[in-house]
Amino acid sequence: MIRTNEPKEVVLKTFKRARKRVLEKESYPLWNVVLDFCTTCNFTEVENLFETGIMACREVCVPVKEIYLHWTYLKDGVKAARHLYTRLQHLKPLSLQFYKLYVHLEKSQANQKIKFLRTAYEDAVKEFGTCNAGIWIEYIKLETEHPEGNAESAAQIHFRALRCLEGEENENLSHDTH
Repeated sequence: MIRTNEPKEVVLKTFKRARKRVLEKESYPLWNVVLDFCTTCNFTEVENLFETGIMACREVCVPVKEIYLHWTYLKDGVKAARHLYTRLQHLKPLSLQFYKLYVHLEKSQANQKIKFLRTAYEDAVKEFGTCNAGIWIEYIKLETEHPEGNAESAAQIHFRALRCLEGEENENLSHDTH
């Protein structure tokens, strides 16, 4: 644990030294502590840390992207989060949780914009559509439950899911949508 009265220079220098002594793929706990500290103390360097973290190995960049998206939303609002999502969406790898977090941020808006939700679900099914029935089910529910949803689109999404999902996940979709 880092004391909040530590000078930021000491924390950042210690972090840099520690990263040199730990294998990158095992360094996420360091990243987590330092990002938590820097976001809590509102350091100006936090954005640079995020930018470095999103370019690291899979074990670091995947969770850092999620934290970065959430932090941006809290700090700068949904428009900034949308912009960051669009940029990060092209920097693979990403987790299913990244997409779910973005959907959650969009759904937390008083005036939910279905075009952003559809884009997020389309992106998610492109990445995880062969192995996760749940994301298809959520997408279908969006079209059936959202005021601007479309029942015909829901049927088309269901058909796409049946063609895309493999094995047991295909069975899960059939079971969960009937």
